[in-house]
Amino acid sequence: MGLWSWMLEKITEPEGGQPTPSRKANARLSGGSAVATLEAQDENGTSAQAEEAKWWAPANAIYTEAQPVKQPDLSPEIKGLENIIVTYFDGHDLNIPPLLQIAEQILSKLKKPKTNLRDIADKLAEDQILAASTLRMANSPLYRGVDRIAALQPAVTRLGTKAIRTLLVRESMRAATFQGTESHQELADLLWLRSYASAHIMSRLAPLVGTDPEDSFLVGLLHDIGSVVVLRIVSKYENVCPNGLDLDTFDYLCYESHQEFGELLATDWNLPQTVRELITDHHRFPSEDDPAKKERLQLQLSDMLCSMLGYATQIPYDLMNSDVVCALGLSDQPKFIRLLEKLPAELAEEMEES
Repeated sequence: MGLWSWMLEKITEPEGGQPTPSRKANARLSGGSAVATLEAQDENGTSAQAEEAKWWAPANAIYTEAQPVKQPDLSPEIKGLENIIVTYFDGHDLNIPPLLQIAEQILSKLKKPKTNLRDIADKLAEDQILAASTLRMANSPLYRGVDRIAALQPAVTRLGTKAIRTLLVRESMRAATFQGTESHQELADLLWLRSYASAHIMSRLAPLVGTDPEDSFLVGLLHDIGSVVVLRIVSKYENVCPNGLDLDTFDYLCYESHQEFGELLATDWNLPQTVRELITDHHRFPSEDDPAKKERLQLQLSDMLCSMLGYATQIPYDLMNSDVVCALGLSDQPKFIRLLEKLPAELAEEMEES
């Protein structure tokens, strides 16, 4: 079972019961993922151990460049919806999801040269969800110390201002993804899981390419944030497509417009200039003099890995010979191989906790 299929089964799992199989999800796995291959091998009684570390080298690997989302056959209704989406590119009458109010207030405080962490803890206490997320993050494997923390003040001190910023934007992103999209809960779940997977991959790649892990996490989480706006428009005009919207078509609509909407949202949220530029333009291969060259390459590699692991349409990349991996100098790095070996299990665990 590929992770795309696994995610769909997780979000349709009855409470207290067994997962409900999804035929649509299984049909999605046209390329045959490494995880699906391993499962088949196990069922046949053969050993999967030798193959488990090679999911990044599929037998049908042919692509060495990041691939765009292909246009599926569009019905007249979908073409009409596509035209509606384009009319919102200028931001007119566009309901852009705001930052969480408490998050916006704390982020303003964090911009000051001297930040009072007690004030931050007091402000976090005003929002039960943010307070719980702060404690959970402080006690996570990445940050936890010898003793478990049960109060906000020491939790904020342990995390520091940069991690708090990450948490606030993450929770705002989560809220933006799910609020107002109740009629398309499955698509909202998939967008969130894909964003969170990208964020995790970006943070894990950061030490290998020389970027900051916290900044990389945020860029991975937010780079496709324009897709949230697409989902809101789709939800608003759901009557245009009475037969529903399949995943391939939704992916295509997002790919065609997420950078334009991402720019509008990044401006509204007052995100840092570098993050805003990456959100606006992250699909092109960077030039040698691009000041954000590393970050663009890192993002493209993250998208490729998400695809190969089933968090998006699966594409058989020849990863080690790809332009991105070669440009980052990762082809012969043992640390990169070890990261790839651990990544599927890490992401599965992260998705359980997200």
